[in-house]
Amino acid sequence: MTKLVNEVKENCSAATLDGPYAVYVVRIRSDERIVDVSRTVGSRIPAYCTSLGRVLLAAEPTSVQEKLLNELPKVALTPLTVTDNQALMEILAEVKLQGWALVEEELEVGLCSLAVPVHDRRGQVVAALNISVQASRVSSEELRDRYLNSLRGAATVISRAFAAREIGVEQAVVSPAATLE
Repeated sequence: MTKLVNEVKENCSAATLDGPYAVYVVRIRSDERIVDVSRTVGSRIPAYCTSLGRVLLAAEPTSVQEKLLNELPKVALTPLTVTDNQALMEILAEVKLQGWALVEEELEVGLCSLAVPVHDRRGQVVAALNISVQASRVSSEELRDRYLNSLRGAATVISRAFAAREIGVEQAVVSPAATLE
């Protein structure tokens, strides 16, 4: 993620799903582009109105998506926040199909973000990775066009690292003596 931040000069975060919330597990801020300094590792944000959350929700079965969307009252955090469950279900279907989510000023006025999934070796989504920018500096189209490939590349590297670690853990569990030889 640090390499990605150094490349794109924008903020980057990773999150996992905890019920109807996305929980930050890593946040790296660009030295040049400070966007939201109030959210830190461990902060919980509503999944329905964030790119990280939408990527994570989209990976769940439809029944789980509906359940999680119903667990939180939908609050319009900005004039652009989508709060209708049917509209959100349609957005999640699109996110699942395209493999990324772009959210423009739904969590916070002036904040746009683009997220992609991070997978384990079985192909399951275990986290989401995003780049966030100030809307006044970068349009949503620019965000997608300029950063989607770099973001996907970073997610692929992280996914491969997850897979390698999982294989190493499985080998250690199956054959602990092998490490003593």
